[in-house]
Amino acid sequence: MAVNQGKEAFQKLWGKRENVDDWQRVNKTVVALTDGLEELTDEQRDSIAAAEARLDSLENVVDSVQNNPHKREYYLKQIPFTPEKIAESNKIIEDGLFNAGIIFKDKLDNLALGEKSLCRLTDNYPDFEKMDEVYYHLYLLYSRRGDKPKASLYLDSLKQNYSDSKWTILLTDPYFEENAKYGVHIED
Repeated sequence: MAVNQGKEAFQKLWGKRENVDDWQRVNKTVVALTDGLEELTDEQRDSIAAAEARLDSLENVVDSVQNNPHKREYYLKQIPFTPEKIAESNKIIEDGLFNAGIIFKDKLDNLALGEKSLCRLTDNYPDFEKMDEVYYHLYLLYSRRGDKPKASLYLDSLKQNYSDSKWTILLTDPYFEENAKYGVHIED
């Protein structure tokens, strides 16, 4: 956060600049030519600085429409159009839905929102790489709710599609329910 704040403060003060040496110099060609000549006067430096400031402020005005979150262009430039960008965007959405569903289910105990997130993931993104874990969490969610038919539906989907998954092995263990109820007492 501190780095980003520093970058923003720098851009407010100096505008957008490339990462080059002598970035503060206004006209590098004039400076390069004056090596053997006399130094620039204060008036010349001030006029060059003023001209650069005008150019820089014009660039910021043109560029600020796309950098202003209150403008439509700011959001339009973030829309993915290429297949690579769409795949990258879908990956972010998949991870977000997955983690949100688990947090809603386990940490916030909001089963309705957990169900909504996880079901949206199964409906819209069937190729999600952790789909076996999604089915496992949906099984646990419906079991906690007491909805045995839906829970068994996800258990069957898990057995059918992901027979080698660690979640399938865990749920098909004949002592799963007993371990779930009395696991802490058995360990003690």
